[in-house]
Amino acid sequence: MTNILQPWLLAATSILDWLFGVAVGIALGLTGGGGMLAVPALVVGLGYSLQEAVPVALVSICIAASMGALDGFRQRLVRYKAAIVMAATGIACAPLGIWLAQSLPVELLTYAFAVLLALVSLKMLFQSSIDRSSVVKGENTRKVCRINPDTGRFLWNRNSFAAFSGIGGVSGVCSGMLGVGGGFLIVPSLHQSSDLSIASTVATSLATVALVSGGTAALIFLQGVGITADSAFFILSVVGGMLLARSCSGLLSDLYLHVGFASIATIAAGVMIYQQSQVGGM
Repeated sequence: MTNILQPWLLAATSILDWLFGVAVGIALGLTGGGGMLAVPALVVGLGYSLQEAVPVALVSICIAASMGALDGFRQRLVRYKAAIVMAATGIACAPLGIWLAQSLPVELLTYAFAVLLALVSLKMLFQSSIDRSSVVKGENTRKVCRINPDTGRFLWNRNSFAAFSGIGGVSGVCSGMLGVGGGFLIVPSLHQSSDLSIASTVATSLATVALVSGGTAALIFLQGVGITADSAFFILSVVGGMLLARSCSGLLSDLYLHVGFASIATIAAGVMIYQQSQVGGM
């Protein structure tokens, strides 16, 4: 009986890998921070442990974000100097996140990830409503990282360098500890601290995420952690979702993207907390 059902079980698993992978890729391509859904998709949807999910999530995010960043470079949307600064500090801080992941209990990491996911999602929702209100009222807030209107480049000074370094450092710690690439922090932080367009924010985030997640994955692999061949289909599906998202990214408004992404992330956080509470109660 088991031999008869095995092909069907394998097919069902492949379909789930494809569905979750494409969904993560679409979210990453449209928002620049959708990589944070990779870990919940692997843990909640596909039954991975947190330790197994982290390297798979980092590899899939790295490859998919690289594809999105190349598209951003082609459209001249990526602020490469800012991306390099954020990536450099992110990779430098990633070992701290890896050490925390190895030192802290899995239960605590799971709850920390879920709570952080929910907080960032709620912040995105509130920030979207504030930005919309500011536009309606005609308000113009002064950002720390400003764009020179004549050159279209950032005006670099101590404050802007410190802001980019801080964003990259925090994303690096989260990347090493939780395997999330850091885009879910980079996008709202860039949006709040700079006057970049949403398209440029997403493209710059993807470039940073590709570098940070790739560097973090390399550090993890150097410690002897690996991924199995079974995860290849999920990784390829994430890349496919990214390419699909970048091809139709201009069809949806920024408000719908933020609200949809934040809603899905909040649900994923709730599911992770519920699942971990059930495991802890056994």
